[in-house]
Amino acid sequence: MILSAIALNPAIDKTYFVEHFSIDALNRATNMKTNIGGKGVNVAVTAARCGMTCFASGFLSGYNGQMVGKFLKDAGVTTDFVYTEGETRVNIKIIDTVNQTYTDLNEAGPAVPMDAQKDLYKKVEDLAIKSDMVYLGGSFHSSMGDDVYKKLVTIVKEKGAVAVLDADGAALQIGIEAKPNIIKPNLKEMESLAGHRLKTVSDAVNAVRKVQGKGVETVLLTMGGNGAVAATPNGIYRAYSINAPVRSTVGAGDSFLCGFLYGKSIAATDEEALQYAVSFATAKIQTEGTDIPLFEALVCDKDKVTVEHVE
Repeated sequence: MILSAIALNPAIDKTYFVEHFSIDALNRATNMKTNIGGKGVNVAVTAARCGMTCFASGFLSGYNGQMVGKFLKDAGVTTDFVYTEGETRVNIKIIDTVNQTYTDLNEAGPAVPMDAQKDLYKKVEDLAIKSDMVYLGGSFHSSMGDDVYKKLVTIVKEKGAVAVLDADGAALQIGIEAKPNIIKPNLKEMESLAGHRLKTVSDAVNAVRKVQGKGVETVLLTMGGNGAVAATPNGIYRAYSINAPVRSTVGAGDSFLCGFLYGKSIAATDEEALQYAVSFATAKIQTEGTDIPLFEALVCDKDKVTVEHVE
């Protein structure tokens, strides 16, 4: 299985650990970690750790961009990025180790000139031709427009690859118009799509069914500690979470999606793929900062996961 991951706005993640974090006051970090992050990067590295052949593309800038590229190459990912002016963004994450709060401050990242956007679309065409799946997800600079994922999904599907979309807001709503094969909204994103709160599992089931009716083959709705609801061509499923200590929720959704894709890459059933998804996410929440667990940790809880075939 060959996966390509497109990272339109990767980042250097700096995580600060603080006791009793206070707004409008001096805070002193007890520890700090630096990681390479962004959804596309997380997916590419996790896929590579699962033994999948993985390519990565997108935009990189400046010294930070060189760090991202080296990190991916060291992880076994083949890179083919478009380099632009400016500096790849830095995201600040503050974890209060006493009160268990998680605060994010994310930079916007550099603007992307039109010629660089055209270069990327050509690279995505080439990658889609030689890939089984192409992951498209994460933030992007406003210079690209809210229809960027709709354009990219269209390119990927035209070239015969499975389009996997993980976006939010208008980019997700517009992206769905291109009928990606797989999407992975979280609860907040799905509520935005549905236009109302999802208070029960029944509400979640109705919501994923409605989105699937728009032409999306597989809808993976993650609900944090309440597990997930998934609509696939074979039915609708409820996957239950596993009780585990939470050290960081950053990247848990990315890990969930990677687990599902890994399951499908080894021809697992939908139920088994969802077991892998929950197992991957469980390993991630037990890992501090934005570190990515090793393969053995990602798969170790798979057989503990309960999945019900709802309909």
